[in-house]
Amino acid sequence: MAFRTGLIGNVFIVRCMSVPASGENRAVLGVLREARRQLGTPVIFVNVIPDGVDLPSAEARSDMQAITPQLLECTDAIQLVIAGDGVMRTMMRSLVRAMTVAGRRGNKVAVHPSLEEFVRANEKSLGLDRVTFMARLAREGLS
Repeated sequence: MAFRTGLIGNVFIVRCMSVPASGENRAVLGVLREARRQLGTPVIFVNVIPDGVDLPSAEARSDMQAITPQLLECTDAIQLVIAGDGVMRTMMRSLVRAMTVAGRRGNKVAVHPSLEEFVRANEKSLGLDRVTFMARLAREGLS
C-alpha cells in the first residue's frame, strides 16, 4: 500500500508513503468508513503528502475528487497537508484551494503546508492537546 492510516482521537490520518496506485484511494475510503463506525461520529479526515513523496498523478487526483462526496459523508472536515516549500508544492496547494472554492466545498476542505500547521489551525477540534496529539502521531509513524 502507498499509505499508512491511523485514528487518533477524532482524527483519521492518511500518510502517503508513495504515490497511490489506481484504486488505492478507494481502499482508504473503506478504512475511513470503518473508523467512523468505530468512533460513532464523523471524523476529521487528514491526508498527508510529505515532502519527498511525489505529488499524485492526474489519475490519482481525479480518483480522489470522485470519492470526495463519499468522504464528506464520513467526515466533519477534510484537511489536506501538502508538505514542502518548493514551487510545485505551493502551486498544488493553491490549485487545490481553488478547486475547493469552485466546487463549493471550501467550508469543509482546507489545505495546509505542514502537519504542524494543521494541528495549530485545528487544535480545539482535535480532542487532544497539541503536544499529546503530535506525540501520538510520532508513536504511530504518522508524523
